[in-house]
Amino acid sequence: MNLYRISRDSAAGWDEYRSAIVAAETPEGACTIHPDGRGDIQREPSYDSWVPLQYVTATLIGKAAPHIKRGVILADYKAG
Repeated sequence: MNLYRISRDSAAGWDEYRSAIVAAETPEGACTIHPDGRGDIQREPSYDSWVPLQYVTATLIGKAAPHIKRGVILADYKAG
C-alpha cells in the first residue's frame, strides 16, 4: 500500500476539500478516493465538496505501514 497526496487541479472555494493524503495501491486508485472518506468518486456522482475524477492528481509520497488499509489518512478542507 502506498501513500499519495491527492489534489484538485482548480482552486478550492469555501466549504470544499483542497487535498488529502490517502492510502491506495496505485495512483489511479488514489484518485478515486473522495477526501470525505465516505466513498469512491466513481461510485458516487455528487461532487459538492470535491471535483470530478478527471481533475484529481495523485502524487506518491511514500509507503504505508503494513496495517494501513485503503482510504483517507488526512484531508484538507476549506471551511467557510
